[in-house]
Amino acid sequence: MDGPIPRAVPGAPVAVPLAFDELGRIDPDGHDVRSVRRRLARRTDPWSGPTGAPAAVGAARRALRGLADL
Repeated sequence: MDGPIPRAVPGAPVAVPLAFDELGRIDPDGHDVRSVRRRLARRTDPWSGPTGAPAAVGAARRALRGLADL
């Protein structure tokens, strides 16, 4: 990596993968670099299971075609 390496600062936002059952009850301000590391170590992969299966995107692509022209 070239250039400066970003460092975590107190209060900096972090991206946290969520399971659907966590929506509405997780506190976005309750996570930082350290807590996310602990969270990922104790939770299973939120992308596994039925929503983690590969899917064809052809139908979605056809449905979205032309939206840029609106």
